[in-house]
Amino acid sequence: MKMLADHLIDKRLLRSGDIAVAGSGSYANLRAQLMTWAECQPLAADFCAQAME
Repeated sequence: MKMLADHLIDKRLLRSGDIAVAGSGSYANLRAQLMTWAECQPLAADFCAQAME
């Protein structure tokens, strides 16, 4: 499927907004999925340690 989409994009036959994904509305509000700093702070040290490995 990706090869088909890449071909259509290369030929300028497929552009942003031409395709809709059923059920994608549940991902529409990214801000609603973000964590607050109070939620992130206890996880930050472990995350940074793993990122530095």
